[in-house]
Amino acid sequence: ATAITIDSSENITFAGTTQSTRLGLGVAPHGTATLNITSTNQNIRLNNGSELAIIDLESGGALKLWSHGDSSNNEILFYQGTGSGSEKMRIHSDGNVGIGTSSPDRKLHLNEAASSTSNFIHLTTAATGATGSNGFLVGIGSAGGAELWNYEAQPIIFATSSSERMRIDSSGHVGIGMTAAPVGSDTCLSIYNSATPRIKLHNSTTGTASSW
Repeated sequence: ATAITIDSSENITFAGTTQSTRLGLGVAPHGTATLNITSTNQNIRLNNGSELAIIDLESGGALKLWSHGDSSNNEILFYQGTGSGSEKMRIHSDGNVGIGTSSPDRKLHLNEAASSTSNFIHLTTAATGATGSNGFLVGIGSAGGAELWNYEAQPIIFATSSSERMRIDSSGHVGIGMTAAPVGSDTCLSIYNSATPRIKLHNSTTGTASSW
């Protein structure tokens, strides 16, 4: 039986069903992989006549996706869906990553194109659980407001120079300069300073201030 056919247009056909046809380059065909390539540095090169892309498995084990064309608009696009599919993510030629946008403006740019729809980064751990009502959200609400949303009965802590500066506890009380929850159920704001804690109100950036 004929195993390989090359027609006048240089199209190559392998005999057998999709499940049984296997090809090995530099090694015997793999038991489950349709294409098995083995060498010190394995790579597949795709060339459309003007641009080049490489899928490479380096000798150390790293997988490299390389848009190697001459154009300044060398991007890597990720598509999903039937038919022509739709773009879900891209790595722009400047290294910016866009999800939901084809023109990422920062190192990571997340965009929700649907109107009246929120857009959040959802962070969870084993301690919080991993459902939609667990963990912490950072993003934009459906009305356009910036939101920090903690689903857990835990504080939101603000720190600088590796030291805590302020916290909002699970009851909504605010503590500045203290790591414990504000004292007293009726206390909304607590401020601590080892010297003399003060609140100052300025009438300009260089003007006089009133202290309490």
